[in-house]
This record gives sequence, structure tokens and C-alpha cells, in this order.
Amino acid sequence: MLRPEVCRTYHFATHGTSDNQYSAFLKTIQLTGHQFSGEIPPSLYKSVSLQTIDFHSNALQGSLSDAIGDLSQLIYFSAANNKLGGTLPASVSKLRQLTTLGLARNSFAGTIAPISDLPNLQILFLRYNLFEGAIPAVTNSTAVFDMDHNQFDSIDPKLCAGEGILALQKSGGCDQDF
Repeated sequence: MLRPEVCRTYHFATHGTSDNQYSAFLKTIQLTGHQFSGEIPPSLYKSVSLQTIDFHSNALQGSLSDAIGDLSQLIYFSAANNKLGGTLPASVSKLRQLTTLGLARNSFAGTIAPISDLPNLQILFLRYNLFEGAIPAVTNSTAVFDMDHNQFDSIDPKLCAGEGILALQKSGGCDQDF
């Protein structure tokens, strides 16, 4: 079993090197359900070859860095069921390969506008946060869209017209008055 202090020591496989020579080869970080705490280390965002990051069900705090947009190879990102907050960085829109984004059960706030620019997004879990404003249209590739228990006040009409999503999971769906 990987202990939290081991991850902190190795800085997610960079082993403390100043040039992050090992991070260029790191493709997957799978640390689900280990009760890791603290903030996501800045060195993680320098691992530009990452394709999968799964921090689901830990006790991570803080916010997502704007540097997340530098992870251009990222396909899967889940930090659901943690204690993260802040806003969704605008740089998320640069994650053109992203197919899955799971941020459910945190304390994120603000709008989710950056997700409308993700052409390969298939699965989006944002339930149980504090997101607000309009729910934007997403691409036709998005099949699962779970937004329950947020503070949205409107929904892009394209979603209800079937132009941007295959399945909309929201209490009341398109018929709800915001």
C-alpha cells in the first residue's frame, strides 16, 4: 500500500529532481480512496505526459491550479469526493483530449463555462458542488452529464433541443424553471 508520505517524498514520481526528468514518462496516477490530504502538489502539473489522474475519494483540499491546462494529454481526471473548492480554472478548456471529468462532491463554485470547449468530453460528473450561472451546451460526444445539487439558474436551450447531449441528468431536466 502506498503511504501518503511516500507520495509527498517522491512528488508523484519526480523523486525530487529539479528538472522533473521522470515526470515526462508518467502516464497514470491512480490514488483512489487512500485518504490523502493536503493540496494537489504543483509538481503534478509539470507531468505533461499524464493521461489519467484519479484522486477519487480522498481528503484533498485547496483548488485546481490554472496549470491543469498544461496537461494536454489528459484523458481522464477525477477528484470527486474530496474537499476541493474554488472555481473551475478557465484553462480546463485547453484539455482537448479529456473524455471524463469527475468533480462531484466537492465545494467548487462559479460557472462551468470552460467545459463547453471540450470536444471529446463523454462523461461529466459535477453533482453536489456550488456551481452557479448557466449550464452551457456541450458537444455531441457527451453521453453522461450529471449536474444535480448545484445552484444553476438557467440552461442553454441547445441542451434541451438535443443538439449538445445524449442524456441530461438534472432534477426536472429541461422543464425546470430556474
